[in-house]
Amino acid sequence: MKRPYISAISPLPGDDATRAPEAFLDATGQNTGNLIFSAALRRLVRGADFDITGPEAFARLRETCDGVVIAAANWLQPGRDLGEMAALIEQVDKPTVLVGLGAQAQDGRIPELPAGTRRLLAVVSERSGAISVRGDFSAEVLDHYGISNVTVTGCPSLLYHLDRPAAIARAPGDGPLRLGLNGLLPPQRDGPRMDLARFMLGETRRLGAAYVAQTELPLVRLARGTAQEADWPHLARALDVDLTLDGPNRAEAAAWAARRLRIFGNAPDWIDWARGRDLVIGTRLHGVIAPLLAGTPALLLTHDSRTQEMARQAGLPALPFAQVRQAGRIDPRALWARVDPDRFNTRQRAYFSAFCRFFDAVGIPHRLQPPQTTTPPTSSGTPPPRHGPAH
Repeated sequence: MKRPYISAISPLPGDDATRAPEAFLDATGQNTGNLIFSAALRRLVRGADFDITGPEAFARLRETCDGVVIAAANWLQPGRDLGEMAALIEQVDKPTVLVGLGAQAQDGRIPELPAGTRRLLAVVSERSGAISVRGDFSAEVLDHYGISNVTVTGCPSLLYHLDRPAAIARAPGDGPLRLGLNGLLPPQRDGPRMDLARFMLGETRRLGAAYVAQTELPLVRLARGTAQEADWPHLARALDVDLTLDGPNRAEAAAWAARRLRIFGNAPDWIDWARGRDLVIGTRLHGVIAPLLAGTPALLLTHDSRTQEMARQAGLPALPFAQVRQAGRIDPRALWARVDPDRFNTRQRAYFSAFCRFFDAVGIPHRLQPPQTTTPPTSSGTPPPRHGPAH
């Protein structure tokens, strides 16, 4: 491809408070984590066109571009029917590459994919030298559905710097920790996912940490001071406090959110903020990847096939969430002492090089510079300044 078209989420200005919270999340694909891997792919593909839009977009694609590169995500799951995307790719009828495709399964079993998603896999497979997938489980799912031209690469988020692999550049340090946490807030009021949310939010408040929200409309509204009456029962369950209309705690919850909740509309702001943390711990994949791109120590608490798969493939510092939950509290220094951050640094060099080979093999022009054979930085190095320049 000399002039590929990239399908990826566009960055937003800051947290884009000029948009309503619903519109803000819609613009991020309902998850601000999408902004990280979309930004990485937009940066690294050379000669790309991002701006073909409008009713005649696909006719223009056929005329002006010689291929399509799609920033894929956690698409291989039962509730995700991608038949419309399959039809559009058939319309364009150009070489098409999915990058970072992943499967989701709570029980570790092969998910039952909708017919439209199965069609997408077949259409892309016909038009691609290889499909890039997040890890071995995702490759197993594609093999189950008869797709064999697959390369296990991981997620492109960690390629963000272009000229070097991601690396943990420092240890948390001995003083008071500037701690960041993240988690998820499901729509369900009860169950394992709500237990995860209550635990992570409770520990955020106990430890005086900052909390990065990615998908949660009630938390975005709370952070902006626009929580609706329908949000308060859900927030009360998640925060484990009485937030009834006549109760005393709504103002306190709003004040806590203003101080501690963070929402990012683009990768540079997120990465720059993460430089000011000493340690980030969480259950969100990109909530951990952003600080790792900043050189900040970060620990992923794995809790499903997606987080487990990516932790293995990328060598992320990781521990099972179930172990931390059983302990009843987060002890940041004790948890960090259980992982080997230098393993991540070493793994990232091979990870970066493997992506270079993949892009070369499928004909995607890129700006990645393969790592030199120098010793990678270690987590015991000198801490960088607390706030560096934005990317």
